Amino acid sequence: MTLEIAETNLQGLQQRNSIAAVGFSVASELNIRTQEGDLVSLSFSSEQSLSESRTQTQSEDFGLFQEISTTAKAASNYSISVQGDLNEDELAAINKLAAEISPIASEFFSSGEFDFDESGDVLAANLGVLQEVEVSLERTV
Repeated sequence: MTLEIAETNLQGLQQRNSIAAVGFSVASELNIRTQEGDLVSLSFSSEQSLSESRTQTQSEDFGLFQEISTTAKAASNYSISVQGDLNEDELAAINKLAAEISPIASEFFSSGEFDFDESGDVLAANLGVLQEVEVSLERTV
């Protein structure tokens, strides 16, 4: 979060400017290799920001007036990539893994906390049809 405040006093005008900005982004990636060698990559990213600027001017002739500007931005990206031909068992295993990883990722994105034991158990329990699983979570404020 940034905050800047500046004051000026010119010929009977007193002006105060302030600028505040905050941003938040999250990204996750799940890479899977099946026993048959198929590769699946699921990724998600989201970015949000808010900025506000204010100018307050005091004039001997016109009194006090304010100018306010607010800008909000949000963007999300989703990507799914499959290299190979997934069978029903592989699809079921990927869906199960995604459902079990989702609450862990949600907790990380909302609180910044990550339970290594729980995530390790989830990943280990889903190996079998899935040979290799890689999870990446990133949170920036």
